[in-house]
Amino acid sequence: MRKGDLTHITLNQSKMTTYHLETKIETLLCWTDSELQEVFGGFGPDIRLELRIRLAAGEKKIGSIDCQGFDPVTGCPGHEAKEVLDGTA
Repeated sequence: MRKGDLTHITLNQSKMTTYHLETKIETLLCWTDSELQEVFGGFGPDIRLELRIRLAAGEKKIGSIDCQGFDPVTGCPGHEAKEVLDGTA
């Protein structure tokens, strides 16, 4: 997604877990070519084609570049706050 992707934090059994933001591919396909270009760079119709190919292959989500363990179907697995603070998330 965009540089400096935001995350959200939840408390899970007395530990802090951070989840990277993700966006459904179906949602991105509703955006205009200009919006896609602004977020991803490149040419809008080419981006749209890539998103359609990913969706047809079974992928459902696009996530943060830096998310370790990201799954294109289920999304961010969540990271303990320590991982986020030391840069291993």
